[in-house]
Amino acid sequence: CTRPPNGRAAWNTWLRSYQIPAPPLQFGLPPKYLQGFIDLIVQSGTKFYILDWKSNHLGDAPQDYSNQALEAAMQAHGYHLQSLLYGVAVHRYLRQRLPDYDYERHVGGCLYGFVRGMRPHWRDSDGQSVGIYAHRLPFDTIKAFDQLPPRA
Repeated sequence: CTRPPNGRAAWNTWLRSYQIPAPPLQFGLPPKYLQGFIDLIVQSGTKFYILDWKSNHLGDAPQDYSNQALEAAMQAHGYHLQSLLYGVAVHRYLRQRLPDYDYERHVGGCLYGFVRGMRPHWRDSDGQSVGIYAHRLPFDTIKAFDQLPPRA
């Protein structure tokens, strides 16, 4: 079991080491990173997905909600860190609830729906819908965060 990071510099280093893009953490008031709720957990077959709705206004055209634009918004607003926290919470929940739980078999990942860009006729150059950012953290990242001991 690894030691928990001590201080914001250590946390920032820990996040970078697991390739979690996030603005540098700053502790104090008002708290910025620990606000929010999982909007929805969806089961499709054997997979569970975390769905989080975002109302960010990124622009008025389909390209403003392309994968690259959504990645930039994810990084700028710390949503990758949010998905780590949500992912560990769902991992812990499923581990307790499913007798044969296996991360690889049961976790589908996170879906971030940028609602202002989710329009039926908005497509990218490949004809794919825009406005939804999908990703799945590797189990090693979830496991490393899950195994951090609580701070005294």
